[in-house]
Amino acid sequence: MIQDAGCNVACDYVQADESTLPVIDNEKRRAVKGYVWSVVNVMTGDRFFFYEHGSRSARVAMGLLKDFTGAIQSDGYIVYEHFEGMEGKKLLGCWAHARRKFFEAKVENEKLALEALSYIRRLYDVEAEADALDAADNKPDHERRKALRQEKAYPEIKKFETWMEASILKCPPKSLMEEAISYTYKILKKLSLYVTDGRYKIDDNMVENSIRPLAVGRVSKNLRAKVHQYYTEYRPLQTLCLQILRMEEVKYGESSDEICGILFDGAWIWEEYVNTILSNHGFKHPENKLHKGGIYLFDDHSGIRYPDFYKDDMVLDAQYKRLGSYDKVSKLDRNDVHQVITYMTALKADRGGFVAPLEQKQSKVPTSHLQGSMATLSIFGIEICKSATSYAEFCEKMGEMEAEFVDSLKQF
Repeated sequence: MIQDAGCNVACDYVQADESTLPVIDNEKRRAVKGYVWSVVNVMTGDRFFFYEHGSRSARVAMGLLKDFTGAIQSDGYIVYEHFEGMEGKKLLGCWAHARRKFFEAKVENEKLALEALSYIRRLYDVEAEADALDAADNKPDHERRKALRQEKAYPEIKKFETWMEASILKCPPKSLMEEAISYTYKILKKLSLYVTDGRYKIDDNMVENSIRPLAVGRVSKNLRAKVHQYYTEYRPLQTLCLQILRMEEVKYGESSDEICGILFDGAWIWEEYVNTILSNHGFKHPENKLHKGGIYLFDDHSGIRYPDFYKDDMVLDAQYKRLGSYDKVSKLDRNDVHQVITYMTALKADRGGFVAPLEQKQSKVPTSHLQGSMATLSIFGIEICKSATSYAEFCEKMGEMEAEFVDSLKQF
């Protein structure tokens, strides 16, 4: 619903955000960029949209929330600072936006970026712990969440504060890392306030999700019809992508009995994904389907095989299987174990392992020693993010989890 009056939300905690919207300018006779505001009642999920001539100014924000009393959570957009110190209003920050800054700085200073992301990751781990307890009770316990945050999250925030004070001295002026630290340090008080109330969220993803349908609408309306063969060949793929974005049921065929789909080789996709990580750490990746990069089992150059990954004294096999519950390598499929041992023998490698997707973080890496040998076999895993509310956030979290996977390889 689009409203043209002030926001009268019957609650004391909202999230606010603004998003671009194409608007027809009658004088210019073309579409220009405007903004629509969204306010979400966090406790009920009710959404309120506001539009005033496409403006994103502080005047609009003040008019929108002038009569509201309570906590306002938003990103770092400067107009919200006008509410700072106002009686009856409290400003909360968004850790997802802070995390994004450090993720972007990773290309410039990976070491400091990963250190910062690990601090923020621990804050989200506390939220996951509270979510699990709420799920077990089948109801939220805001006081318990508040207590968990103050016991576990707030000390991490203070440590992060100290880390930022020391780390900014190592950053070149106007660098991405300097910008990320300055942004986060400046609003750290707002970022920390969520620990004072179990109802408050750690980020403002709820309001960003409320605006997402508008963004998806822009995607579809901006796709003009193409008639050239170069474009029409991809029309079915374009249609499928739009259906996925709109979260529509993907189904083709006129009859209710006819359902067509797309088959993906999940094992191959997993292997190629793992390669994007290991290729940066010296691993070779023979291409079985192209018959490239194989190794020979015998001295006469016969018995060609294609290990998934190998380097120096290590062989790894990508396993698109549920191995997270395995505590011993001997419990794996015997053919998989025999295959890796064969590759280790041919390559004279002392370390071997399996790389599988994980539903949750490994507490330890299961490792077994081969009888009468110094060689070891391990089950490594990459935790797959399940809590992201946007693709950007998913990429950020996966970057952290990939780094943890690489660290686990170095320990064996």
